[in-house]
Amino acid sequence: MIGKLKLKKSNIATLQDDLDELKSINKAMKDIYSTSELEVCLQRIIDNVMDLLGVEMSSLMLFDEKRNELRIEIAKGLSKDIIKNTHIKLGQGISGWIAKEGKPILIKDIRKDSRFSRRGGSYETESLLSVPLKIGDKVIGVMNVNNKRTKDTFNEYDLRVFSTIAAEAAVAIKQTRQLKELRDIAEIRLDSITKISHELRTPLTCIKESISLLEDSMKGVLEEKQLSMMDIAKKNVDRLQRLISNVLDFSKMKDGKLKMRRSLVDLTDIARIVVETFKSNIDRQKISLSINGETNLPQVWADADMITQVFTNLLGNAVRHSSDGDKIVIDLKKVGSELEVSMADEGPGIPKEEQERIFEKFHQVDSDFSKKGATSGLGLPITKEIIALHKGTIWAESIPGKGSKFTFKLPIDLMGATSAKIVS
Repeated sequence: MIGKLKLKKSNIATLQDDLDELKSINKAMKDIYSTSELEVCLQRIIDNVMDLLGVEMSSLMLFDEKRNELRIEIAKGLSKDIIKNTHIKLGQGISGWIAKEGKPILIKDIRKDSRFSRRGGSYETESLLSVPLKIGDKVIGVMNVNNKRTKDTFNEYDLRVFSTIAAEAAVAIKQTRQLKELRDIAEIRLDSITKISHELRTPLTCIKESISLLEDSMKGVLEEKQLSMMDIAKKNVDRLQRLISNVLDFSKMKDGKLKMRRSLVDLTDIARIVVETFKSNIDRQKISLSINGETNLPQVWADADMITQVFTNLLGNAVRHSSDGDKIVIDLKKVGSELEVSMADEGPGIPKEEQERIFEKFHQVDSDFSKKGATSGLGLPITKEIIALHKGTIWAESIPGKGSKFTFKLPIDLMGATSAKIVS
């Protein structure tokens, strides 16, 4: 009986150790996965590995396929010269062997391992761990740790923890690399479009003025069909000018050159003004539009032009994607220290898989949501940037086939203002 009791207690202790290990690894991976920046991701990998294994030295090397070598991307406990000048060919040394073989290694005493020569450097123990960073069968890098703070030798438990972290870290690195590449492509694309947009502004203005002059000079002469064609031409020019303005505004935001001019702003007034600008479209489509607002809502300290653009972008989308006879509802209310504005429509809605990406620049929804006219893919990203500049939040809710609802919140007293003075 005593033997069985000891066995049970031993099993419980082992299970508890395993549970603690899983909890620690899970916490580390949440930290690593919570960033989309490659440099931050690498830093968090190193920090969590060193903390979990209790080591003083660690390095993360990534494989450069063009040069066929490993280079240290980030390290702790190594000198700057070593970090900068370490370039290891495939198969060379311990890290090169790991990269070539794709297998982890636990060395308890490097002096007794005939495969590798003795190392230089300030190593306090002769024990080390090295594991590959792999995506499938492909090695993308290697991680190394040395010098346990306890001065103990690395063991199988350490290897298991290290290998588990490395497997997840490789996936995190791949994801953040891909995001970085996409951002770089988007930046190049935005820069190119911005340059083209600047060049297009002048000829478009000339075209618009020419159409207006022609229309004025031929009043009473043009037939109804010809007038309709002139109206279509003007609307398309207006649309191109809006797209160009969106591109240039986003470029200014990206470069931090867009200045805010804040004053006390009445959001209900802005909502009414913006609705009026869409009145012809609303009437033509027989859309039922209502503004529901609480009485005596406080004003917010904001840039009136920017907030007007937010309303314009959101209402423009709602009208564009509404069918004849649909309803659009704008709600305004005070929630704590913020004002909340929501705009709900009965359009086609946004597919669930697209809802997380609609605020990304240049992203266009590939569904019925986008079939009523191509856009620049910048309206919602600009809207999000404006709300962020005002320290607010914005999100979307949608049920495909039933409509969408966009909601944003703005702090009422962003600047601690008590007057309506205009500031830069």
